[in-house]
Amino acid sequence: MLKMLIIKPIFFLISFLFASQQGDPAILITSPGQGTVVNGIVEIYGSVSPEKFASAKLSYMYLLDSEENWFLINRIEKPVENGLLGNWDTTLISDGLYQLKLIVKTTDGEKYEYLVKDIQVANYSRVEAPAVQEEVSTVSVENERIPGMSSDVRPTELPPNPASIQEKEIRSSIFIGMGVAVIFTVLAAFYLHYQAYLRRR
Repeated sequence: MLKMLIIKPIFFLISFLFASQQGDPAILITSPGQGTVVNGIVEIYGSVSPEKFASAKLSYMYLLDSEENWFLINRIEKPVENGLLGNWDTTLISDGLYQLKLIVKTTDGEKYEYLVKDIQVANYSRVEAPAVQEEVSTVSVENERIPGMSSDVRPTELPPNPASIQEKEIRSSIFIGMGVAVIFTVLAAFYLHYQAYLRRR
């Protein structure tokens, strides 16, 4: 029991000091959050603590910029509680990764900052969504036999078309036609000679 009475106040004191180093918890940007993809006119929401409020400003900077080049989005003249901090026109800047910073000054000269990193502006470039690989189950059927059916399956041959004419039949028709023509010619010649013979008598 005595141990708990000693540890509890020490834990509370450490937590208080740690919270003080982190700044005022009421100074924050709630939207957009880290890793958000934005475009067009972006509404930035958050809170600015009313306690000892003097002024505040909202700025942005290109994340990969080696220098501290912050550009003003909006000057905040009064405390804001879970409301609109400013409108960020991203159409005026190039696509890429940016960060936002909210700076609040108090009446006693203190300054608090809140940063949001990795905000991706994508007005002109297409942001690809991560590819999701779908698992497709493939069923492979090999040498599967149906009961009562031979494994050597061949297509059924169609019966010959009775209306089709074979090459042999064409040749036979030609020979028959020629024979008939020869016979007819011989008979006609015989008949003409016979008629001439009768006239001479």
